[in-house]
Amino acid sequence: MPPTEAVSPVVGVMLMLVVTIIIAAIVSAFAGGMGEHTEQAPVATIDVKIIMNPGMAWASDPLMNFKHLGGDSLKTHDLQIITYYTVPTHYLGKDVNNAGKTIKHTIDGSLTSGGANSWDNSLDPFNEPQVNNDGLPSLNEMGVDNREDFGNYLWRPGRMMQNWPSRDLDPLLGFDIDDKDKYGFGEGAIVHVTIVHKPSGKFIFDKDVEVVW
Repeated sequence: MPPTEAVSPVVGVMLMLVVTIIIAAIVSAFAGGMGEHTEQAPVATIDVKIIMNPGMAWASDPLMNFKHLGGDSLKTHDLQIITYYTVPTHYLGKDVNNAGKTIKHTIDGSLTSGGANSWDNSLDPFNEPQVNNDGLPSLNEMGVDNREDFGNYLWRPGRMMQNWPSRDLDPLLGFDIDDKDKYGFGEGAIVHVTIVHKPSGKFIFDKDVEVVW
């Protein structure tokens, strides 16, 4: 009879290869399944401005303006707008109390009034944002403002959102912009703005925005 001493090692190696191939196939199938269910991030070009003195008859309060320049329409329900403001050391030659402190504030389109996150629509700076194309208040045929809450609003290319006139920037930025001694906020200040598409976790906008007069 032929020798059989080498049969066991060969069989062992073959079994290891088979197990390795099966594991690789399972991992590949699992990863492929996950990829199919991961929502793709929308592609959009956004412009953000913070204007301390708009100089318009219908808007004298500071404005934070978000304009959709092009790309996919965005469901505001899926968006988070996060602002970061680092308090300067001095403002107009005076020391600032909270110098160096970074204030982070988040607006989440999926949250409703109350709840664990204490979301309050009365403080929502995008409550009833503008939906027209020219930046002026939009009225329907009955003379009623044609506006929708952030979170229910579909943000289409060419349209912009902003804190509605008479609504200050405080709810959007998370601090009292008029308290110069504490926050030193004014022309030339820098606010970092990030817009996150939550289902995909991707950033749609992530830039420093300078406050202009």
